[in-house]
Amino acid sequence: MELYDHRETIGANMLWYMQLRGYSKLTFSHLTGISRPTMNKIFTGTSPNPKIYYQQIQLITEILGLPVDYFLHPPQSKIHNKKRQRLFSDKGAY
Repeated sequence: MELYDHRETIGANMLWYMQLRGYSKLTFSHLTGISRPTMNKIFTGTSPNPKIYYQQIQLITEILGLPVDYFLHPPQSKIHNKKRQRLFSDKGAY
């Protein structure tokens, strides 16, 4: 399965992962060594080059100690789903 074909899903799941763990976009960028503008392209699924995109995803997952395809289907538990719901809710805090 080609990761580049799933850029939007990977970007959304990476944002979710990052926010669940309390990273800002800037701290996540510093952690991975990938510039903030490039990280934004990864998050939004607008990375233009498949080869470079794969290298970036490989670097990110390696730094985090995750399999390279982790952001295609990250494990979700009931706790994570509740946290995700709160993070993306437009109704404010519960």
